[in-house]
Amino acid sequence: MASLQQGLRQAIEPALAGMRAARDSAHREIDSPAEYERLSRACPADQKRLRAAVRPGAKPGLLVHDPVR
Repeated sequence: MASLQQGLRQAIEPALAGMRAARDSAHREIDSPAEYERLSRACPADQKRLRAAVRPGAKPGLLVHDPVR
């Protein structure tokens, strides 16, 4: 059974890796100050809740993109 599982992992891992790479690329495209600005105008209530959750005590205004990596 273990060898079957290992064989399956080896068979599907290239496809999974490709899907993860595509997902990460798409996330990088939208993870920008311009997108955060657009979202703050489109969804001000959501932006306010997000700001409160991410930065308690933050001043009102745009939650600027600030990646912590």
